[in-house]
Amino acid sequence: MTTPERRPARRAPDGSGWRTRANLVVPVLLSLFGLAMVVCAALPVIGAPPGARVLLAGFGAVLLLLAWPNGRRGRRAPYPTIHDGVAATAVPRRGIRLSSAMATLVLGVTLVVAAVGSWRVDGEAEPVMAVLGGLVTLAGAATAFHPRARRPAPLLVTAQGLAVPDVDGYGETPWPDVASIDRGWTFVGRRWTFPRHYRNHIAVTGRDGACLALLPIERFAGDPAAVLALLRSHHAEHASEAT
Repeated sequence: MTTPERRPARRAPDGSGWRTRANLVVPVLLSLFGLAMVVCAALPVIGAPPGARVLLAGFGAVLLLLAWPNGRRGRRAPYPTIHDGVAATAVPRRGIRLSSAMATLVLGVTLVVAAVGSWRVDGEAEPVMAVLGGLVTLAGAATAFHPRARRPAPLLVTAQGLAVPDVDGYGETPWPDVASIDRGWTFVGRRWTFPRHYRNHIAVTGRDGACLALLPIERFAGDPAAVLALLRSHHAEHASEAT
């Protein structure tokens, strides 16, 4: 198996363990705000033209879709495959959520419909920019529905090492280079931002203390704890072998 030059991880974990309940504030706030927008758009006391009502309801629906739970975990188990002529175990990864793709589609359609409706009523040229923005958003929705975005390449585990998918194919990390595989988390955003948001990872650390790979657990289509156990098992079995 060839081993291309390994790209360093963006940053090492800020802490150990997984913060499984730390990110609930954002979905709750988005859900409440989106629901409020939809309700306000339907109220007869709101003196707004139909186009503005559609736009308000559309944005509210987008927020609701983005805040929707990320689905059940543990439904896609690892499976055997072949990588560079070597037997491997493929760990399925989660692609773009259907709710996120639908949110992008709804936003694009909402922008186009609201702009065209306002244009026909007012006869002004300003909504042209909203139409163009809607078309660009619809193009993004088409990309989100692409099979590669919905079903990304799996993480591969072999007797030689760990193969992490990236934009150029796979980056190889031999087991003898790995010192530990642990739970970890990083803080997303700035320290002063509210609400605070964290990203949980499986952190692969090298023998020199460098972070070789950060594997976000939300990208796994199966149980992250099972993936962690699988990686640790292969590392314990093959770490002492020569590359």
